[in-house]
Amino acid sequence: MTLAFKAAIEYSPTHSLDIVIANAGLSGGSILEKAFPKDLDENADLPQPSTLDLNVNLTGTYYTTVLALHYFKKTHSPSDNFKKHLILMSSLAGYAEDTLASTYMAAKFGVRGLWKSIRYQEDAFGFPFRTQLIAPCFVRTKMTESFVDHIAKAGVNVSQVEDVVGPVMRVLCDEEVSGRSLCTVGNKVFDMGDDPAGGDGSKALWKALADEEYFGLGAKGLVRYDEFFRSE
Repeated sequence: MTLAFKAAIEYSPTHSLDIVIANAGLSGGSILEKAFPKDLDENADLPQPSTLDLNVNLTGTYYTTVLALHYFKKTHSPSDNFKKHLILMSSLAGYAEDTLASTYMAAKFGVRGLWKSIRYQEDAFGFPFRTQLIAPCFVRTKMTESFVDHIAKAGVNVSQVEDVVGPVMRVLCDEEVSGRSLCTVGNKVFDMGDDPAGGDGSKALWKALADEEYFGLGAKGLVRYDEFFRSE
């Protein structure tokens, strides 16, 4: 991963690193599957669970954040007329809860915690930078293709990739935006209000869930979306 950062800096006309977006991720299973595997003999020991989804979704994001901050500072110049910018890709799963997606949610809560621990810390890091969290609801991608149609059929609004790209470009281009968490659902975007005054995201989440214009007619089942799958 270090080589990738060095290559990006070398490729840059200014030999600088200005923007990093930690976007890699994969879907994860449930802690139920790991604790109670269906094919496990009752006399057998429980095998060590895979942590691949945690490694990619959380550990990989952590590594990316460490490298981004390191090379941001290394390539920072006092003459810069802009701030370096780190965007972390979390998910609405970092605010909601559901047992069937427990490992994915654990990782996304971790990404959110990482973001909250570094925002507004320019003095501590010794250079000016901005960081935002993007927390999409369901997005139609290769990662979600196995279940996203069922989600849409259940009445929950599903975003297209461009619906997420829009707010990312918006925060990248506006130097006044810093330390914000944005949720995308369908073609709507709203600020999560992820700070003490906003109830650490809970007020915005529940307000949006109550508004069918945002989440669709299936909004009431969204936080417990395991019901969608068990109904099949």
